Formats: sequence, C-alpha cells, structure tokens
Amino acid sequence: MPPLPSRLVTNGVSRWICIHRYIYIYIYIYIHTYIHTYTHIYTYSRNPPAPLPSQFYAHVHRVSRSRPPSR
Repeated sequence: MPPLPSRLVTNGVSRWICIHRYIYIYIYIYIHTYIHTYTHIYTYSRNPPAPLPSQFYAHVHRVSRSRPPSR
C-alpha cells in the first residue's frame, strides 16, 4: 500500500486546521470584544464614568483596531 492516502489525509486535516484556526481566533476575538464592550457599557450605566468617556472610546477604538480585518 503506498503511503499516499495517509499523507493526503494528514494534508487535508492540517489544511482544515489552518483554515479553522483563523475562524476560531476571529470568533474568540469577536466574542471577547462584544463581552468587553457590554461590560463597559453596563458599568458605565450603573455609575457615571470616573475616567473621561473619550478614554473609553479610545479604548474601544483600540480594541476594535487590534481585531483582524473581516475580509
């Protein structure tokens, strides 16, 4: 039996992992940013911000800028 099929399967699995790794990273970062922003909004609605809102917006902008591009 030639070793071609096992190598083909390994190649396919590694390619699948390579593709899905970026999808999982994107989903993780998206959920993390979502939860992070909503906890910030919840905290800010509970008590008025001690730091300036511009710092909060700069933080959200920095978090969204560190996200990988959607396409």
